[in-house]
Amino acid sequence: MSNTALGDSCYLVEWYRREVTARPLDETVAKLDSAIEAMRAEGSAVRLLVALTARSDQVLYSVFAASSPDAVRQACERAGLPVERLTAGIEISHDMRAVSQ
Repeated sequence: MSNTALGDSCYLVEWYRREVTARPLDETVAKLDSAIEAMRAEGSAVRLLVALTARSDQVLYSVFAASSPDAVRQACERAGLPVERLTAGIEISHDMRAVSQ
């Protein structure tokens, strides 16, 4: 079963740092979106599908669709958010950002 319309794989990225969860989630998403847009202009396809934070646990989770885990790592690095944990091969039922727009 394909996770995205493009057939890309989905990746769960986790961050466990207070400085990441302390900032507003919209600010973090904007940084990720900006990095992804720059990569798209260079021909690399990465999409941020959903981001959520559990501030009480100081953790941020994001799900990306991309052709490789390296593309996800690069997008996060460019956003100033080095990946702490990346899990490949996750399945999602739908794109939450598409639903909320």
